[in-house]
Amino acid sequence: MGERENIILRHSDKRGMDMLKPHLEPDFCLSAARDIMKLKNGNIFLLTGFYVKGFAETDGPVGAYFLAEALRKLSFNPIIVSDRYCRGFFKKPLGLRRGGKFFPPSLTQTETIYVDVSAEIDAYELLLREYAPVCLISVERCGVNKHGKYQNMRKADISQYTAKLDTLFSLAEKRNTLTIGIGDGGNEIGMGKLKDVIEAQLPVVPCVVTAKHLIISSVSNWGAYGLISALSEVSGVGGLLPRFGAVRRYLSRIVSLGAVDGTTGVRSLSVDGFSIETEEEILSALLGLR
Repeated sequence: MGERENIILRHSDKRGMDMLKPHLEPDFCLSAARDIMKLKNGNIFLLTGFYVKGFAETDGPVGAYFLAEALRKLSFNPIIVSDRYCRGFFKKPLGLRRGGKFFPPSLTQTETIYVDVSAEIDAYELLLREYAPVCLISVERCGVNKHGKYQNMRKADISQYTAKLDTLFSLAEKRNTLTIGIGDGGNEIGMGKLKDVIEAQLPVVPCVVTAKHLIISSVSNWGAYGLISALSEVSGVGGLLPRFGAVRRYLSRIVSLGAVDGTTGVRSLSVDGFSIETEEEILSALLGLR
């Protein structure tokens, strides 16, 4: 396992992600970054937002936000795709469903697309036609399981609160579009790549939606940081990984808008039960890679 991957998998025994390591290539962050850097510059969809007790959790949006910033510096056009529980988390929230129909804004204006939970396959096909993304990356986004449900780690059904954004992945893979899933539990988009292993070894009903690249981490935000770090190495562009101060400020902002810790359900500066100090530890370790 690569040093970068070991950093983002610290504390991985909490949800058993260490059991999945032997089933992935050692440098999975680097492999995903290499494929991204082979792409022609264009739109990249970043899917995020995981429903918890009436709000979105703090894991996912933070990683997606800073991954978007990094991709923009690499001359891509990142577009965040989420649902209403992340409303206001990102700049210029444009592109809403109104009256049951999807109305995409112009590419020069949009940064975020919010999709309604009632949206069906035609809405997702429209998104792919309108924006023609060269890559899709999911950061802590719940994906459908073999029962056709979206379930959290407690196996509670959250389907009525979860837009079917994983449909984008299924459609994109048929178009041979690059797909990358980042997750930390087994029920996230991309975990379908290892669904049989997850079902056999972990106490979760796995997502069945696959991705070309799967990035596992103890916290999905850390997986996004790992990918950013790898992008910096592959591209030779420095300064892509955010500093802790910027992460803390952004986390504070989304908590003020309602985001909660996905483990405790409490509105606090913590992610999946890990303190803000642990976030600093992971970032510092990644920044220290040579």
